[in-house]
Amino acid sequence: MRNLTFILIMIYAVVTIGLQISFEDSEVLGSTSRILGVPAFLSWLWTLYYEGRTRKWGGYMILFTAFVGWNAASLLWSVDQDETYAHIYRMGINFFVTWIIYDTIRTRWNAMWAYQCLVFSGFLTAAVLMWKFHTGALSYGYSGREYGTSLSPNENAQSIALAVPLAWHLAVAWKESPKLLRLLNYSLLPVGIYGMVLTASRGGFISLAPGLIFILTTYKRMPMAGRVATVLIALAGAVWVAKMDWTTSAQLEMKVGRIATIFSSNDQDHLTGRSDLWRAGWEEFKRHPVLGVGKGAYAPAIETYATFKDSTGQGLIAHNTFLSVLTELGLVGFSLFIGMIAFTVSLVWKMPAQDRNAWLATITTYMIAFMSVTWDTYPNVYIFLAVAASAGTSYKEEIRERVRLRRAKLMTRVNRTAAETR
Repeated sequence: MRNLTFILIMIYAVVTIGLQISFEDSEVLGSTSRILGVPAFLSWLWTLYYEGRTRKWGGYMILFTAFVGWNAASLLWSVDQDETYAHIYRMGINFFVTWIIYDTIRTRWNAMWAYQCLVFSGFLTAAVLMWKFHTGALSYGYSGREYGTSLSPNENAQSIALAVPLAWHLAVAWKESPKLLRLLNYSLLPVGIYGMVLTASRGGFISLAPGLIFILTTYKRMPMAGRVATVLIALAGAVWVAKMDWTTSAQLEMKVGRIATIFSSNDQDHLTGRSDLWRAGWEEFKRHPVLGVGKGAYAPAIETYATFKDSTGQGLIAHNTFLSVLTELGLVGFSLFIGMIAFTVSLVWKMPAQDRNAWLATITTYMIAFMSVTWDTYPNVYIFLAVAASAGTSYKEEIRERVRLRRAKLMTRVNRTAAETR
């Protein structure tokens, strides 16, 4: 039953991260994420009832629970209680998803397949982007940049970048996986890069840097078949790009041109707009340094300094996860948020070298992404962290069990020797 729960929650993770579906997409049945999440939740409840226990909480779950609790408590002093209530509801869902993941990833097999599902989510985001571009079903915004899913181009690109280190790690280090699956993992790099090009996100390509560095550090350890496969995929991509009719693809040409300005951008409106947003948020934090203004209340709080609205008339969010948490939840909430990440790093640090390096690259990608997007409520952050923390905890428990068995064998030998001596 626990394996069924694991499968269901991983399907939920793939669709939720891959499509970035919001929680209000359907008026009748609720969002696709919720429809997939309910069976996983019910299966988990049945598992708890059948087994009569759950996994003992470690430091990550304690910190995460405290963080969610502080989010909920901020309703008491929020400057916009309606917005805070909506965000608390989402954090409640994130809490149960995190708990289910933590409770079901208990073995190396669970961990590797969880990694694979996170990679599938990156493929799904890229596939949606490519399908919409080549069928003309585009959702343009930000000067023709492709949305693809319900989030912004930057968020779509960074979702793909997050999957790259784990995909490469699985391709190189997961020897038990089917060859076709390993080839698929190798192919995420070119497929993902093409999907990111369609978003025209310069921040997304900056977020890709830790994954590329990780790939370079592991390339020499790849088997010959993997190196050949990588070269063939790269050549196929180069041939495809060379034969592309750029003259009839003005949108694609614009996207590539925008990315090419990654280090020489003169987009002053974009930079100035975010600078003003950040400055207003910092001023509001100084007014409420300990408690913050309330979860999700960044936009209404900064209206004291200026009116920040998007094209639809809605207030603008921080476009910076760290500043958003600091302003909305104060130093207490910010400390808990950073503590969760730091504790996850401490668990990852004790994992085998390949796992450790892949996760450090992934977490670094998150740190870069946090500088340009507001992801303190979105489920992808907590799903990735939950998988990392669960895998790290499982590895620690496995080592502890090995030590216990060795000690038991040693004590058995000592007792046997003592008995023979008598």
